[in-house]
Amino acid sequence: MASELSGRKFGWRLVWRVLLFLILMFGVPLVIYGLDRFFGDPEVTLTDAVRVTTGTIAGAYIYLLFVLLLVRPCWLRLRALDVPAGFSLFVPVLILLDLPYFLAANSTGMFGLSIGWPDAEVPVYLLTGLGLAATMIFAQPKPNVLLASQRWLGGTMLIINVVILGGYAFIFAMAYWLHVVEETLSSEDAPHPAFVPLVLASGRFTEISPMLCAALFGSAVLWTIVSRRASTGAGPATVTSPVARRPGTLE
Repeated sequence: MASELSGRKFGWRLVWRVLLFLILMFGVPLVIYGLDRFFGDPEVTLTDAVRVTTGTIAGAYIYLLFVLLLVRPCWLRLRALDVPAGFSLFVPVLILLDLPYFLAANSTGMFGLSIGWPDAEVPVYLLTGLGLAATMIFAQPKPNVLLASQRWLGGTMLIINVVILGGYAFIFAMAYWLHVVEETLSSEDAPHPAFVPLVLASGRFTEISPMLCAALFGSAVLWTIVSRRASTGAGPATVTSPVARRPGTLE
């Protein structure tokens, strides 16, 4: 079908979107930094230059544009792979989770924070989303139906994504509750008994999030390997004789 998106075409679309993101997010600030250094302004540091985007609202708009540009090619690619269209949201949603990493307005460094990494310095959701997109380049559609192993792997990826999204929402909910407690309770009042255990639990999720992302990427790699083997091993059900038989000819 003309509407199907091959792995090679999807790969090119993914590459130019990533390059556009890197140019807008980092290329423009680096050019400004180079010009400042060329004209003899030593006070401008590399961190200051990158914060032209990450430290302003421009970084958020660039990142959101990058996420939106990934939606359609992911949807077309998974449709070509005969995978339910809902799975195409895995990549853009995961990448969207690292939006706070490129919001450094309240940070003294070059970047903000990544909720999915223990020290908040690695955009693990962004890297995992790009890794999933890379596996979509090499995956092959099954001629008939999905194999049982592919169904299990697809279900596993769906569950892991739900856990990641649920944990992410849980962390934000606890952060909001902490803000409310700090604003409303006096030093003599005590928060709800469940407050401290839930705060500790939200911190634990940050510790296991990299393992969840690794399991998600590993499942996608296995799904790709199975799809390629199934596509290679698929052949015609019957073999036609090279000699054309005429009506009435004995076998």
